[in-house]
Amino acid sequence: MKNQLLSFLALAIVLLGASACKKDRWLDEETAADIMVKSLEQNSGGLAREAELQTTYLALNLALIPCGDTANVTRNFAYNSGGNTANADYQWEIVKHCPNPEVYLTWQANFTGDYDFPRIKGSFQGQRNWIATQIAPEFNAWLLNGTCNRSGSHESKVRRRQTFDATTETSFTNILVDKNTRRLIGGTASSVINVVTQSGNNYEYNAETTISSDGVATIVINGNTTFTFNLY
Repeated sequence: MKNQLLSFLALAIVLLGASACKKDRWLDEETAADIMVKSLEQNSGGLAREAELQTTYLALNLALIPCGDTANVTRNFAYNSGGNTANADYQWEIVKHCPNPEVYLTWQANFTGDYDFPRIKGSFQGQRNWIATQIAPEFNAWLLNGTCNRSGSHESKVRRRQTFDATTETSFTNILVDKNTRRLIGGTASSVINVVTQSGNNYEYNAETTISSDGVATIVINGNTTFTFNLY
């Protein structure tokens, strides 16, 4: 009986030790902020880059789209500087609506891509859905409201090269895109980031993002940790 008890205790210790090894101590709120900023940053093919391409397209083609018609557009992006690389492909389905008093657009944007930067690298895919207003020439900035679903596989390059999958669900509110500079100059975003590590554990982070007029994103993770990134 004593031997059986000792064996049981030894097994429990082994199981507890194995469970402890599975804890992802490398994962922290900064990793969640990295995921969020890569979905926004210009050089990684995020929203800032796509907004620039969209603004370029609209400046040349908006008047040519008949009311009620759908425009299907493909764009791509490649970045290579100082050993940092990124690639992205965008497929847009744009519908021009012309009710009185204001013209507006509905915009579905599918995207895929990959990136490799000093802290993190990965691949991604997803869809953004926008309603774009302030189309008329008297407005200096487009106004975008919508959602984004983004998923991908990533590798943290600063914590023993740990790999993980992430999905991000984001609601954007009053995103402003300057029509001249083609840069993000305002707006907010609320996101839920779900991370699945290589050990199979799940983690959830809440991110609140504010974009300033000078293209800086301030990201608050879980209401208590703030990170600041330049999007350009």
